[in-house]
Parts: sequence; C-alpha cells; structure tokens
Amino acid sequence: MILRGALATAAVAVLIVLFAWLRASGHEAAAARLVGADPAKVSEAAAGRALRELRAAERTQPDAGPAQARGAILAARGETAAAAREFETVVAAEPHNGLAWAYLAGTLRELDPARAAQARSRAKALLREVPRAGEG
Repeated sequence: MILRGALATAAVAVLIVLFAWLRASGHEAAAARLVGADPAKVSEAAAGRALRELRAAERTQPDAGPAQARGAILAARGETAAAAREFETVVAAEPHNGLAWAYLAGTLRELDPARAAQARSRAKALLREVPRAGEG
C-alpha cells in the first residue's frame, strides 16, 4: 500500500513537470511564430507580444532559452544595452553557450569594447570545440 502511494506521488510529480515543460515550450513556439525568421523585420507589436511570451515561458520553466531569444529580439530592435543584459544572464547560467557569447560580443561592440573582445574570444574558443559535420 505504501509503495502504491509512493508510485502515485511520483507519477503526479512527473506529470506536473511534463505539463510545465509543455507550457513553456508553447510560449517559446508562440514567440518564434511572432518573430519569424528575421527579428529585425518584426513589427513593434509582434516584438512586444513575443517578449511577453518569452517572459511567460521563463516563469513556467526557467532556463536560458527565453533570455537568449529575448536578447536576439532586443538586439534586432536596436536595444543593445537591454540585449547585452539578457546575454550576460545567459552566459552566467550557461558558460559553455558559445552562441550566447557571440551574441554578447556583438551587442557590447560599441557599449564596452573590452568586454566585447573577451566575449568574442570566449565564443571563438567554444565554437571551435564543436565538431563540424563529417568530422569525428
């Protein structure tokens, strides 16, 4: 009887986690649909809705994905300081995320050239570690 109760509790916990993940994925997918392939061409209204979707995704299941997507949208809109803050959050949470380091370098190029150079160096080192297709 105790084992059955423990299994039921574990099953409920798994379902809660799965529901949260699916809900966060839905918010991220909605944001991607709003932005499309080119964040620089998105309207202010669509960008605002996409940023709200990404905040909702982060509340449901915090990870660096929504922050990285927000940074890309903000950078495309010319909000480089806000974008840089998002990318700083991502690299703090995921120090081996070479793409986030590259985005950070781009947003800091004029704001903080010394930090941009550090970020660019880190991005190059990390992205060099990724094997290319056909390499062992």
